[in-house]
Amino acid sequence: MASISETGHAKNVSNFETLISFVIAYGITYNPSRETIKIPALQALLANGKISLNALNAIQPNYSNAVAAREVAFEPVSKYITRVNNALKATDTTTQVDESAQTIVRKLQGKRATPKISEEDIALLKADGKEVNQISTAQMSY
Repeated sequence: MASISETGHAKNVSNFETLISFVIAYGITYNPSRETIKIPALQALLANGKISLNALNAIQPNYSNAVAAREVAFEPVSKYITRVNNALKATDTTTQVDESAQTIVRKLQGKRATPKISEEDIALLKADGKEVNQISTAQMSY
């Protein structure tokens, strides 16, 4: 089931505003000794939060467009990597060079050198008392 809870910066600012309204409702009962948690300081912090949130909302579309453009630019890279690797294999290179190139190709394409262990195999290894830790091999970040 999908989560329907709201999270993020906007929710944090909204919750902070709700907190301030509760503090104001206490009236003179709320009188902290620290200046940083008195009502005027909290209201100033809320104002800064709203300004920052508006700035973030103004910048976010530019960031999203840049990420989308980068994904489009890097989309054909996997095909080029395959072509270059095949061209390398067609030459008179040593097996060691071919294996080194294949390692780089696997990293760039996010593939594993050895297949992942199945859930049944993991259960069998754990039953034998062996700890199984599979680490992600994908290095697909930009």
